[in-house]
Amino acid sequence: MQHIRCEDTIQFGPKADSVASLRRCIDLGFWTADTLRNRIASEGVSKLSSQLLRELQASWPHIVEKKPPQLSDDLGANQLRLVCSYEIGECWKRGDKGRLSFSIADVITNKEIATLRDTRRHDEIYLGRPRVASYRAQLHMPRRWRGEGWRRVSQERGLRFTDAASLEGEVVTVDREVVIDAWSLPGSKAPGYADIASQLTKNVTLVFARERFGRLVPPGRPGWLAFCRRNWPRFAYYVGVILILGLAGRFGPTRFIGGSTQDGADVDVRPLIGSSPAPSVLPGSGADSNGALEYCIRGVADSGGFYLESSCSVPARVRVIPSPTASPTEVEVAPLEKQYLYSLHVTGLGLDVDIAACPVAERIVERDTGEPWTRAGTAYTCQ
Repeated sequence: MQHIRCEDTIQFGPKADSVASLRRCIDLGFWTADTLRNRIASEGVSKLSSQLLRELQASWPHIVEKKPPQLSDDLGANQLRLVCSYEIGECWKRGDKGRLSFSIADVITNKEIATLRDTRRHDEIYLGRPRVASYRAQLHMPRRWRGEGWRRVSQERGLRFTDAASLEGEVVTVDREVVIDAWSLPGSKAPGYADIASQLTKNVTLVFARERFGRLVPPGRPGWLAFCRRNWPRFAYYVGVILILGLAGRFGPTRFIGGSTQDGADVDVRPLIGSSPAPSVLPGSGADSNGALEYCIRGVADSGGFYLESSCSVPARVRVIPSPTASPTEVEVAPLEKQYLYSLHVTGLGLDVDIAACPVAERIVERDTGEPWTRAGTAYTCQ
């Protein structure tokens, strides 16, 4: 039975510094509705309103209440609805390279089950009474948005968690739902339970954007534009080589790339312009040439989430920093392997992450300090 459902509707303005409006609708049922009625009767609506505002300020420090909460109560069905209106100032955080990010925190589903300290157990795991808790955020962007979503379902007998994101036109939707239809789980299901509990704690989703002529627009696509911007000396060198070879082939007796010399010997200069494709995600500041493997690691987001793909001939140690304020995630990727990082919630929505890659036997450290590479936008080397 649905005991709590929260739906946030956020409308963004045309610019990054525009104030966003938030309408939060919370539906409570059965024992949850009874608890809130008793609390309002003893403490009043104003204290409840203050607590709700403080919870939101943890994610959006400059949020203010637009008008007092509106309550509607259906005693016959034992359903209570709470509707709140807010305005969010300075909602977009500015990162490096002009990237903007907006965070969405789900504080509804992440509290439904407790984490386990030890997955080795024989006793049953108590889940409580059967229930459904869900959270939805609908972000109305100022224009048609671009990106890919995901849908991930994790379940054990009697417990299911769904995490999804989708884009349709100018609307970005994030959905999270926990369904508990048993009072307990067998102790043998502890590892699966612990995995779901861990996923529930990863309750923050980041949506990325950028500015163009002062207007809010979707994040740029990765690829050759990002390669040019972040690696312009190397790109300028390659362009120069191509132009020189092209002019030589146009005005000289020798033709290159697909042609042949006058004595019939084929000439192939493709290695001069790179025989492997540029990765979709490149580190913001570039790596030292000391063993770095960034040239053969790609970061890609698809409907299944964010994953790393290796075309390296050796196992790679890869460290990913999704935003300037986030902690790095480190994994090992085998040759020709595709490995999903489900802990990274990126929609659009944001392939502009920083990646460092070295052979697994070496450490990833900052080039200037020799300390572990944990800051986005800094150069790294392999040691």
